[in-house]
Amino acid sequence: MDDNILFCYHKQQHFYFLPGGSLEEGETSTSCLKREFKEEAGLTITVGSFLGCLECHWKEDKKQYHEFDLIFEVHANNQPSLSCIQSLENHISFSWLPLSGIKQGAYKILPAGIAHYLNHPSPFPSYIFEDQIKKQES
Repeated sequence: MDDNILFCYHKQQHFYFLPGGSLEEGETSTSCLKREFKEEAGLTITVGSFLGCLECHWKEDKKQYHEFDLIFEVHANNQPSLSCIQSLENHISFSWLPLSGIKQGAYKILPAGIAHYLNHPSPFPSYIFEDQIKKQES
């Protein structure tokens, strides 16, 4: 899917996010990514290059959160059709979003630093820090 990036769409909260999930005990970031793609979409993947890290703080319902998103290039292994990926989880769906639309801000993507990262690619792994709590307090 040239110039498109695979995103998950949260059906109840109406925003897009990169596929992945939380590490389980003793799991590496790449094995977590492989497990999450299998659980969420039934896809077998190969994890490619490490692209960067997004650290994000935010507040929701009076609770503060702190998240690290490790961003990797991912390749599907001999899947029959990647144009329409079916979710195995009821609360999400998958969409291929055009990079041009992401750069223009056409989609609500969380954390917002993901869109910033895609708008400012780096030739080497990069680190982005997004503090939404301080933005909300300003």
